[in-house]
Amino acid sequence: TVYDSIGKNFDSITANNVSFTKSLPVGSNLTVTENITGSYFTASGSTATSTFAGYVGIGTTNPAQRLVVQGASTDAVLANFVSANTFYSGIQLSNSNVGGIEWVLGSSGTADNPAPVGSFFIRDGTNNVNTLAIQKLTGNVGIASTSPNARLSVKGAGTTTGVNFQTTNSSDSPLFTILDSGNVGIGTTSPGAKLHAYSSSDVAM
Repeated sequence: TVYDSIGKNFDSITANNVSFTKSLPVGSNLTVTENITGSYFTASGSTATSTFAGYVGIGTTNPAQRLVVQGASTDAVLANFVSANTFYSGIQLSNSNVGGIEWVLGSSGTADNPAPVGSFFIRDGTNNVNTLAIQKLTGNVGIASTSPNARLSVKGAGTTTGVNFQTTNSSDSPLFTILDSGNVGIGTTSPGAKLHAYSSSDVAM
């Protein structure tokens, strides 16, 4: 038996695609008291756990992907994911192909792990590496850092020769390079001094 939130049961259920001969009232919910199983829909018990083998559309009858949420012109927020987990609330994106990894986008909780509470972060979940974080209130952005102390903070790889920051021209040729050691190179990617400018003649400063 299937009931809506005001207690009215529906007249019939078709197994392959679950359908109802009466419209579900706006704002009501479905409660499943017995199991329903079909080709595209499974629900059991009062928790109404559901699995779908086809395409799911919310706000649309013609979903072109596995899940499509289409809002009205008055809908600024289309989905809200809420969790009271002390570590974080997040969304996980995984690619099961060879070389694919797991990415997590989340909002940190009071445990300050993987980022300070209230931070938005992007994390390589496969290798447990924090790649980007945005602090609440300040808006500071950290690349490879979860505690940026400036509007943009880039954490080095921990080697003196690693490239910490670099700009290139339209041909991807390096123009300006900062190493983990703090050495700055203009026209060179391996500055040997705090400021190393290179042109037709090699001049170290």
